Amino acid sequence: MQSLTNKVKAYVFDKNLEERSIAVACSGGLDSMVLLQALSKIYKPEKIFVLHCDHAWHEGSTQISKSLGNYCEGRAFNYISVKFDFTDLKKNEENARDLRFQFFIQKTAELGVQDLFMGHHLDDNVETVLFRLFRGTGVAGLKGIPIENLLESSGLTLHRPLLRCEKKELQEFARDFNLTIWEDPSNVSDLYSRNRIRLNIFPEAEKINPKFKNNINRLALLIEEQETYINIQVESAVKQLGSLPWALGSFKSLEKLIQRRLLERFFTTNIDFQNDFLEAIQQGGFHRINFSKDRFFTIKQKKIYLEVAADFQ
Repeated sequence: MQSLTNKVKAYVFDKNLEERSIAVACSGGLDSMVLLQALSKIYKPEKIFVLHCDHAWHEGSTQISKSLGNYCEGRAFNYISVKFDFTDLKKNEENARDLRFQFFIQKTAELGVQDLFMGHHLDDNVETVLFRLFRGTGVAGLKGIPIENLLESSGLTLHRPLLRCEKKELQEFARDFNLTIWEDPSNVSDLYSRNRIRLNIFPEAEKINPKFKNNINRLALLIEEQETYINIQVESAVKQLGSLPWALGSFKSLEKLIQRRLLERFFTTNIDFQNDFLEAIQQGGFHRINFSKDRFFTIKQKKIYLEVAADFQ
C-alpha cells in the first residue's frame, strides 16, 4: 500500500505544485500536523507558510498558538497566526469558518500564494456526507468534500491531499514520526452535530460494516462523477433560461432532474425547499417560498423571481 507521504507527494507532482510556495492551514491537531510533516518532505521550509487561527474558545488555545509557533520556528517554517474576537459575533462553527477563510484569503493574497493545503481526510468526508444527509439534501449534496477547488472570487485553490486517507492512517503516521499534536478539547464535545456523528454514529456503523467509511466515500465519488456530466446539461439549461426572472414555462419544460440541479446550484441543496418549489410550479398561481433568511422564490405572472424581504415590505 502506498505510504501517506507518497500519496501527498503524488498529489503535489500530479498538480505540478512542487516548485511553488504554499500555505498550510494548521490548527495543531492530528490532521494538519500530519499534513505539515508530509509536505515538509517535499518542500523547502522557506516555501511553506503555516496559517493558524486561534478561536479563543478554550483556555489553552493561546498556549497552543505559541507552542505551534515555536514548533514552526524550530523547523524554519513561516508561521502566521491570528486570534479571533467573537465580541460582536455568535460563537458557532459557521461564523468561525467564515473568519478562517477571510484570514486565509487575505494572508495568501498578501503573500502572493495561490495554493492552500488543508488536512481534511476520508473520515471528514464521510462525516460531511452523513451530516448533509441527516440535515436534508439533494443528490448533489452527497458528493462530499472536493479534493481540490478554486475560490473564484480570490483565485485561491484549496488542496486536500489526505482526503483518500482514513484517520487511522494519520494516527499511524503520527506515531511513526513521533509528532507533537495539540488537540482542541471541543473535538470531543458532543455539543456539535458533526462531533456526535463521529463519536456516536461511527462506532455503531462499524459494528454493521467495518468498511462503511470506504463504502460511503465510494458512493460520494460516484456521485461526483455523475455530477460532472449532469453539470454539462445544467450549463445548457442556464443558457436557455437566461438570468432571473425565469420564464415559468421554460423552467417547467426541463427534466425534473435538471430543475433540481438548478435549485441546488444557485440556491440551496435543501430537499424540502426543492419539493415545495416543484410542487408550487405544478399547482400554478401565485407562490412565495422562503429558502434562506429574508430570501424568497416568488412565482407570479408566469415568471420565477428571486426576491428579498425588502422587495415586498
